[in-house]
Amino acid sequence: SPDRVAAAVCQDPVGLVEGFNDRATFWAMFEPTVNLASEQGMTAVVEAAMENPLFLRNQRAGPFAARLAVDADFRAEVSSLAPGEYVAIIEQWDEQIWGAEGPFVSVPESFVATCDTPMLVLPGSDQFHPTATAERLCAEARGAMCLPVDCRADAERRATTDTIRDFLRAHSDR
Repeated sequence: SPDRVAAAVCQDPVGLVEGFNDRATFWAMFEPTVNLASEQGMTAVVEAAMENPLFLRNQRAGPFAARLAVDADFRAEVSSLAPGEYVAIIEQWDEQIWGAEGPFVSVPESFVATCDTPMLVLPGSDQFHPTATAERLCAEARGAMCLPVDCRADAERRATTDTIRDFLRAHSDR
């Protein structure tokens, strides 16, 4: 939406890189909740969410953990699901989040070369956020600029913050 987005800061772009990660890498984060639902039922999933609603620290609770923890109506709705129904929802969620768009995950591969929005890219360095994805994004997108992979190190944090601010200010008049 070029009429609404003047510039983008892309922190830790998610991507698929052959020989580094694959769809199984991403599905693995959903296995604990699928296994819990299948083995112990939906009450166990809801209880897991109530114990710790931060999905990244408690994958047994599933990707809806934060909402389960605060929304009683949603908890009741999820609790009423059969485990197989919940598993199907998680499989669809996984496919829509990670499987729809290829190497860049969230946008079609063909979009990157046509995107005119200036981008400042802060590379990641793990299986979900491969450095190679950020490097490819910077190589293929017009107007993309990549910071070094260590840009969030303590010694670099101030310079990185200044670079982000300068970048956003430079593109705020569009």
